[in-house]
Amino acid sequence: YQPATQNASGKYEIGNAGQLYWFAALVNGDAKVCNFNETDNPTGTKQNRAASAVLTADITVENKRIWTPIGCDESGYEYKGTFDGQYHTIKGLYYKGSESQGIGLFSQLERGTIQNVGVVDFSFTSTSTNTESYVAGICAYNYSGTIKNCFCIGEIHSSRAGGVCAHNEGNLSNCYFYGKIVDETNAGNVGGVCYYN
Repeated sequence: YQPATQNASGKYEIGNAGQLYWFAALVNGDAKVCNFNETDNPTGTKQNRAASAVLTADITVENKRIWTPIGCDESGYEYKGTFDGQYHTIKGLYYKGSESQGIGLFSQLERGTIQNVGVVDFSFTSTSTNTESYVAGICAYNYSGTIKNCFCIGEIHSSRAGGVCAHNEGNLSNCYFYGKIVDETNAGNVGGVCYYN
C-alpha cells in the first residue's frame, strides 16, 4: 500500500499499484466485512465510500496479487464517488477464489461514476456457488450509477458474468469487452458487455 494524495479538486491521484490498492482499502474501510484477504484498514484514515480519484498513469499490477474490489459487496459499502481513469489502463488485476462477493475493478456502484478507464490483461475466476455472485471487468453490480467510456480486455471464469458490468440497473454507455468468458455451469448466465440489464 502507498497512500495517495488529493489534488486541488479533492480527488486522490493514483499513479501506481500501491496507490490503487490503498484507494480500495480507503473506500472499503475495515476489509474484514468484505470477506476477502485483508484483515485491517491499512490507510490510517476513516472509510470514505464517496472518495473520488483520477488515474495519472497506466498502472501494472504484477505477481498475481489478489485484488479486493472497490466498493465491496456488503450492504452499506457501495461506491458512491467518481473514478476517472483519464483514458489510462490498469493491467494485471487478478482474482481466483470462492468468495460470494461481486468481483471486478469495482464490486458495487451506487450513484457514483466510473469513466474513461481500461482494465486489460486481467483474470477473474469465481468458484462460488452463490447464485448472487457476479463477475465483470469493470463493475459487478451497478445499482444506480454511471459507467461510461470504459473497456476491458481479459478473461472471466464464472457462472454469472458480464464483460463490462454483470448486473446493471444504472447507466452503461460507450463500453466494450474483448476477451474470453467461460460459463462454468453452462447455464447461459453470461453476456459480452452485460449479463443482466
